[in-house]
Formats: sequence, C-alpha cells, structure tokens
Amino acid sequence: MDKAIQNTVYLGVVLIALFVGFFAGYLVSSRNNIGQNPSQNLTANMSAFVRLPPDGVKVAQGLVSPCGANEALATHNCGIANSIKSTIIAQLAAGQSIEQVRQSLITLYGEKIFMK
Repeated sequence: MDKAIQNTVYLGVVLIALFVGFFAGYLVSSRNNIGQNPSQNLTANMSAFVRLPPDGVKVAQGLVSPCGANEALATHNCGIANSIKSTIIAQLAAGQSIEQVRQSLITLYGEKIFMK
C-alpha cells in the first residue's frame, strides 16, 4: 500500500477512535445525576469503561491518563482515558506494533503521560 494512503487510513482510524471515546465519555457524563443515589452514579460511569486487550495493556503499561488524575491509563475510567484506550485498540487493529502505538501516544502527549 502506498505510504500516503496508509497514513490517510491511519489518521482516519485514529480520528474515529477519538470520536467514539469522546462520545462515550459525553454519554456517561450526561447520564450522571449528581446528588441522587451515589451507587447509581457509579454504575452509570462504569458502563462506558473501555477494556484493553492484552496487547493494549502492554501499550498502556507505565502510562497514566493525561486528565490529571495520575491514575494508570489501563484502569482509569474517564472520557480522555477511554478515548485513548479506543485509539490504542484501533491502532493495534490497523496492524501497528505495540511499540508504534506506544510511541504515537508519547509523541502526542509527551512526558506527562508517564507514570510518576
């Protein structure tokens, strides 16, 4: 496949994954009724949790969600973390290696994505 076409396909997959992640985060946050039953709020937030496959866990190892919570990316449940996890899944499905996907996240988010 031509490199330009491959890059275009890659960009398209990443944009779709980001859109899905942000949309899922929006849906979860809009269903969260603050001040009502706290256990229902927790259940609503957990419904959109994006679970990484084994290779995705390897990509996320040692990385944190850049939302500022300083929690492990693989297990954190916020819109940003879920969006990134969706991107990881999409990039792996597109045939990128674990190291390529990891490097793309480091390039995009810089040092703040590393666990302290």
